[in-house]
Amino acid sequence: AVRFRLNHASTTGKPAADREFSIWVGDLSTDVDDYSLYRAFAAKYNSIRTAKVILDSSGFSKGYGFVRFANEDEQKNSLITMNGYRGLGTKALKICNAVPRPWNKLT
Repeated sequence: AVRFRLNHASTTGKPAADREFSIWVGDLSTDVDDYSLYRAFAAKYNSIRTAKVILDSSGFSKGYGFVRFANEDEQKNSLITMNGYRGLGTKALKICNAVPRPWNKLT
């Protein structure tokens, strides 16, 4: 199994009210940008904080991104309801939990 890591989603040491819950979103087509990713999730979930499509050094999409939620229940629900979602770009989305990258292993 391949694990995807998010290097800025650590919730360690934050008060419960400030915690954020992230998902990895894969199979993004090249026309999907941060705003369209945000809009697709914000249309269904009220607690979306940010959405970020990861770009390569040339500024082109790597085909995946991350969405951060303020509400853990919404984040967990999105893992089910948005997996396979069509309506954003040309491909069905793949969704899984984002795993925070350990701070001592930033490479």
